[in-house]
Amino acid sequence: MQQIETIRQEMEVVQQESRRLREQVGILRAEKEALTKAEKRLVDDITGLRQEVAHNQSLSQNLQKFLAAREASEDALKKSSSQEIERLRSELQHARKYV
Repeated sequence: MQQIETIRQEMEVVQQESRRLREQVGILRAEKEALTKAEKRLVDDITGLRQEVAHNQSLSQNLQKFLAAREASEDALKKSSSQEIERLRSELQHARKYV
Protein backbone atom coordinates (compact mmCIF):
# COMPACT_ATOMS: atom_id res chain seq x y z
CA MET A 1 0.00 0.00 0.00
CA GLN A 2 2.80 2.36 0.86
CA GLN A 3 4.43 1.53 -2.46
CA ILE A 4 1.25 2.58 -4.30
CA GLU A 5 1.18 5.87 -2.36
CA THR A 6 4.82 6.51 -3.23
CA ILE A 7 4.14 5.80 -6.90
CA ARG A 8 1.07 8.08 -6.79
CA GLN A 9 3.16 10.90 -5.26
CA GLU A 10 5.89 10.38 -7.81
CA MET A 11 3.23 10.44 -10.54
CA GLU A 12 1.93 13.79 -9.22
CA VAL A 13 5.45 15.22 -9.21
CA VAL A 14 5.99 14.00 -12.78
CA GLN A 15 2.64 15.47 -13.87
CA GLN A 16 3.47 18.82 -12.27
CA GLU A 17 6.86 18.83 -13.93
CA SER A 18 5.21 17.92 -17.23
CA ARG A 19 2.76 20.85 -16.89
CA ARG A 20 5.61 23.19 -16.01
CA LEU A 21 7.62 22.03 -19.00
CA ARG A 22 4.61 22.43 -21.34
CA GLU A 23 4.15 26.00 -20.07
CA GLN A 24 7.83 26.72 -20.67
CA VAL A 25 7.60 25.24 -24.18
CA GLY A 26 4.60 27.51 -24.86
CA ILE A 27 6.51 30.53 -23.60
CA LEU A 28 9.59 29.60 -25.65
CA ARG A 29 7.47 29.12 -28.79
CA ALA A 30 5.91 32.56 -28.30
CA GLU A 31 9.36 34.09 -27.78
CA LYS A 32 10.66 32.32 -30.89
CA GLU A 33 7.74 33.64 -32.93
CA ALA A 34 8.32 37.17 -31.62
CA LEU A 35 12.03 36.94 -32.42
CA THR A 36 11.30 35.61 -35.90
CA LYS A 37 8.95 38.53 -36.57
CA ALA A 38 11.49 41.01 -35.20
CA GLU A 39 14.21 39.48 -37.37
CA LYS A 40 12.01 39.81 -40.46
CA ARG A 41 11.28 43.46 -39.62
CA LEU A 42 15.00 44.12 -39.18
CA VAL A 43 15.85 42.44 -42.48
CA ASP A 44 13.14 44.53 -44.18
CA ASP A 45 14.49 47.68 -42.51
CA ILE A 46 18.04 46.89 -43.61
CA THR A 47 16.85 46.25 -47.16
CA GLY A 48 15.01 49.57 -47.16
CA LEU A 49 18.03 51.40 -45.76
CA ARG A 50 20.30 49.87 -48.40
CA GLN A 51 17.91 51.03 -51.11
CA GLU A 52 17.80 54.49 -49.57
CA VAL A 53 21.61 54.65 -49.42
CA ALA A 54 21.85 53.62 -53.08
CA HIS A 55 19.27 56.25 -54.02
CA ASN A 56 21.12 58.93 -52.01
CA GLN A 57 24.42 57.96 -53.63
CA SER A 58 22.81 58.29 -57.05
CA LEU A 59 21.41 61.71 -56.12
CA SER A 60 24.82 62.79 -54.84
CA GLN A 61 26.53 61.68 -58.06
CA ASN A 62 23.94 63.49 -60.16
CA LEU A 63 24.38 66.62 -58.06
CA GLN A 64 28.17 66.47 -58.46
CA LYS A 65 27.78 66.11 -62.24
CA PHE A 66 25.35 69.03 -62.29
CA LEU A 67 27.70 71.22 -60.24
CA ALA A 68 30.65 70.34 -62.46
CA ALA A 69 28.61 71.15 -65.58
CA ARG A 70 27.45 74.45 -64.04
CA GLU A 71 31.01 75.36 -63.10
CA ALA A 72 32.22 74.58 -66.63
CA SER A 73 29.37 76.67 -68.05
CA GLU A 74 30.18 79.59 -65.73
CA ASP A 75 33.86 79.37 -66.68
CA ALA A 76 32.98 79.39 -70.38
CA LEU A 77 30.65 82.36 -69.85
CA LYS A 78 33.34 84.27 -67.93
CA LYS A 79 35.86 83.59 -70.66
CA SER A 80 33.41 84.63 -73.36
CA SER A 81 32.44 87.77 -71.42
CA SER A 82 36.09 88.68 -70.87
CA GLN A 83 36.82 88.25 -74.55
CA GLU A 84 33.78 90.38 -75.46
CA ILE A 85 34.86 93.08 -73.02
CA GLU A 86 38.37 93.10 -74.48
CA ARG A 87 36.96 93.26 -78.01
CA LEU A 88 34.70 96.20 -77.04
CA ARG A 89 37.59 97.99 -75.31
CA SER A 90 39.67 97.54 -78.40
CA GLU A 91 36.86 98.92 -80.57
CA LEU A 92 36.43 101.85 -78.18
CA GLN A 93 40.13 102.67 -78.29
CA HIS A 94 40.09 102.36 -82.05
CA ALA A 95 37.04 104.64 -82.27
CA ARG A 96 38.65 107.20 -79.91
CA LYS A 97 41.61 107.46 -82.24
CA TYR A 98 39.34 108.61 -84.99
CA VAL A 99 37.25 110.98 -82.96
